[in-house]
Amino acid sequence: MTWIQGVSEKITIHSPDAVPTEARQLYPVYFGGGSGLPTTIIRHGKNDNAVPFQAGEVAAGALRSLGVDVHTEFSDNASSHSFDSMAGNVDIEDPNTPVILPALNSLKRVNELLAQAAVLLYII
Repeated sequence: MTWIQGVSEKITIHSPDAVPTEARQLYPVYFGGGSGLPTTIIRHGKNDNAVPFQAGEVAAGALRSLGVDVHTEFSDNASSHSFDSMAGNVDIEDPNTPVILPALNSLKRVNELLAQAAVLLYII
């Protein structure tokens, strides 16, 4: 996320305090300064095997406390961190696409939120 090699590993081992000062604006959950952030969508599977889904709940709460408009999509059916890797080439924007993985419903809902935001921006 910071494009600084090794930062993710340092954060994992040492805590967010390992984030260099010049990159801290990318971590408003830990370091504040979230005013002016755009509407944010957090999509996280409840069965994520790499990042506990509670991290998404914490992030959403922290962003909301900073005044950010947050939409959450916590899928019960996503079975791993890379939930869509088994789906193949699926067009979630096509309403006629059959849902072959339950987690794709979650992606469709996120896509609908993004489409609504794009329409609002276009109207404004």
